[in-house]
Amino acid sequence: MATFDAALSSATFTYDLLVGSEDFDLPKTEQPVWVIGNEYSALYDRNEIKEDILTRFWFSYRKGFAPIGGTGPVTDAHWGCMLRCGQMIMSEAMSRLHLGRKWRWKVDCKDPAYWKIISMFQDQKGCLFSIHQIAMMGVTEGKEIGKWFGPNTVAQVLRKLAIYDEWSRLVVHVAMDNTVIVDDINLLCRRAKREVPCEQIESSSSSILRGSPPGVERKDSVVVDHSNWRPLVLFIPLRLGLQDINTVYIRSLKACLEMPQSLGIIGGSSNQAHFFIGYFGMWAVGAMPNHGQHGLSAGGWGAPPPHWTVLNAGGPKASLSSWDSNESPL
Repeated sequence: MATFDAALSSATFTYDLLVGSEDFDLPKTEQPVWVIGNEYSALYDRNEIKEDILTRFWFSYRKGFAPIGGTGPVTDAHWGCMLRCGQMIMSEAMSRLHLGRKWRWKVDCKDPAYWKIISMFQDQKGCLFSIHQIAMMGVTEGKEIGKWFGPNTVAQVLRKLAIYDEWSRLVVHVAMDNTVIVDDINLLCRRAKREVPCEQIESSSSSILRGSPPGVERKDSVVVDHSNWRPLVLFIPLRLGLQDINTVYIRSLKACLEMPQSLGIIGGSSNQAHFFIGYFGMWAVGAMPNHGQHGLSAGGWGAPPPHWTVLNAGGPKASLSSWDSNESPL
């Protein structure tokens, strides 16, 4: 079998092997298994590993949904894999916020927060993080509908869409040029609900015109609320090699997946995007969205099993993602 840094390996286990089965085809190795910040033993924690993997949201190619943009594609097969990986990152962030990291999915799950998260990713134009909305917002990033996104493009699109999520109020920040500016993040996570110029606020609110409410101050063109930290989703787009990932980065990628704040890593190349959630030894554990299903609706979420796989890193482009709900300054 190939290693973490080699070419794409073939699938080794899928949801239909996981659900209802007593075991799954994860090698019984003495090396620890990491799943986005949780450490397990492949010898003694197999059920726990399976439950943790099954709890992660999985989105794949779909077909038969309403045309994107009214006259566009009715399937995202062969071009929507990175868009689906972006959906998995955002759903993981929402799960951390509304369900918690210790929450586990069950076949008969009736948790209203879980189903509300699902509803935001249905393949319908009216759903905020649907394939429709992501593809159409991609036009603002220079991507025609039906074209493949890179990790940076999907991060930028999710940043724009998250502004309209009144339920989770997530701040999505994309760190460019391999640089995270802490002061910028602190400012973003304490901004008022929307980024509104102060002069516009003043014209519509005499209370702010006379003076800011307690805990709130005006800074440049935004309102800064020191009493209300908004949860942060941080993307760090990277290029880790020319054709494949340079092995010098493998240790750092593993360390990222061990962090309790990790939401996973998205990366890959055209038609081969991956969502990595963990690793063991030199193997990465992740999901591939390249498994076609019918369009997702709230009533049709239960059936075809996702394609979970132990795989190595794909192309050299990747985006690290992390989560911070801490109310203290970074």
